[in-house]
Amino acid sequence: MKKIRNRFLSMLIIFLCSLFITVTQSFKQDKNETVFNDTTGKNWFPYFDFDAAEFKNPSREFGPFTRWWWPGNDVTNEELKREIKLFADNGFAGIEIQPLTMGINPNAPQERLNKVYSWDSPSFYEHVKAVMEQAKKNGITVDMNGGSGWPLGGPQVAPQESMLTLTYCDTIVAGGETININVPKNLPDYSKLVIFDDYHLYNFIDPALAKLQSVIAAKIIKKDATQIFLDQQSVFNITGNVADNKINFKTPPGGEWAIIALWAMPDGQIPTLIASKNPGFVANHFDSVLVQKNYDHLFGATTGLRQYYSKPFRAVFNDSYEFRTDRHYAYNFLSFFKQQRGYDITPFVAANLQKGYNNNAAALLFPDAKPPFVFSKEDWRLQYDYDVTVGELLQSQFIQSSNNWMQARGLLHRTQAYGIKTDVIASGGSAAIPEAEQLFAKGSEGFIKLVTSGAHLYNRPVITQESFVFLARSEMTTPQKLKTLSDKAFTCGINQIIYSGTSYKYHTDDY
Repeated sequence: MKKIRNRFLSMLIIFLCSLFITVTQSFKQDKNETVFNDTTGKNWFPYFDFDAAEFKNPSREFGPFTRWWWPGNDVTNEELKREIKLFADNGFAGIEIQPLTMGINPNAPQERLNKVYSWDSPSFYEHVKAVMEQAKKNGITVDMNGGSGWPLGGPQVAPQESMLTLTYCDTIVAGGETININVPKNLPDYSKLVIFDDYHLYNFIDPALAKLQSVIAAKIIKKDATQIFLDQQSVFNITGNVADNKINFKTPPGGEWAIIALWAMPDGQIPTLIASKNPGFVANHFDSVLVQKNYDHLFGATTGLRQYYSKPFRAVFNDSYEFRTDRHYAYNFLSFFKQQRGYDITPFVAANLQKGYNNNAAALLFPDAKPPFVFSKEDWRLQYDYDVTVGELLQSQFIQSSNNWMQARGLLHRTQAYGIKTDVIASGGSAAIPEAEQLFAKGSEGFIKLVTSGAHLYNRPVITQESFVFLARSEMTTPQKLKTLSDKAFTCGINQIIYSGTSYKYHTDDY
């Protein structure tokens, strides 16, 4: 028993020392980290001496945050100010503004709907300014959601600036013949695809926006109802044989040959629950120029928010990456893949074409989906490398570029860096403020620790969690449950709770 007790005490001392070091150590950098400027570090990553006496009555800066749901832009300055005071009086350290349309009756009076759906208007930013001014008076920190709803996007995003999907069209020709045919282009119509609920719809996409990426030819070994099996030794990259939308190529003799044209096109996804009659599109998260263009629009000079950067505006938040893409793609993907993985995947990209593979509702929409083309039993290695590369591209083009845009303005980027097939530890470590959530992966400790491990490895001082989410448990939540879930979060490495959430007081007959 003595030996066990001593071992326990040793482990406890190590844990407390680790906690002390995490809180008080300097904010070191390495080549993979964002280098925050002095202003950002001074404002949001101060150093604290460990003082146990403060645990009894901690100052507000150590309090929780809450996500603050607005009914779009149907709010008043008076009520917003009143609620900021309430947050301060009840121990909250900060809020995150999230304007969206959850629970809004589409048949409500038109005058009210016009207000709800007037997000990203001058009046919306006037309301935000009123919040900022009151928050400064009450010592409340303000984060803002990346736009309205999620993912990042809106009417400012043109179709050609939205998320891309890799798709294909194929045709079968005989071996031993010279073919002179149009490039196959019978592409999917994303305007007709509706997801399993009313929150995830697709906008219309003009097929003319599709761009040819490559064309391959391969000999067919066999076919069944859903898949074509190809001879991996016979694959030709015949992109160079395309001119004026015509393929000119002599197939080797024997059998049948598949001609597969790979196209990149906008996937048509619109932001979920966006408070705008014109929803626009989800921004292309794999193009840093377009990502930063969105931040310029949503938080730049024309919004009047510059005066609040870092006082009290702390961070822009991006929710988990709930994309509706068949297969993630970027126009520079093939060259980036070769740079990262050391080989050219172009001849075998077709092994990655699976309906709904990168759609986070795929299990419901396409439960039996298979890749339409099979090269060998080793195709899983191509798919794995493709996934790894997508994750790295998202880190560099979205997470890091978001960090950089915020950093230059004394702000931070807070994000749930998961939702796609990616290295959660590396993605979490890439974010200025990585965030986990109670709802994702059923709130497992293992998942939360993936996020916090990334934060610890890359020395991110603040680690948040979207907390206290209870689906279909209305009026069944108790303080004991909140305490238990808080303890679980803290022991997994979370050090800032974000309540999800608090509704703006919106009493209408239909709400």
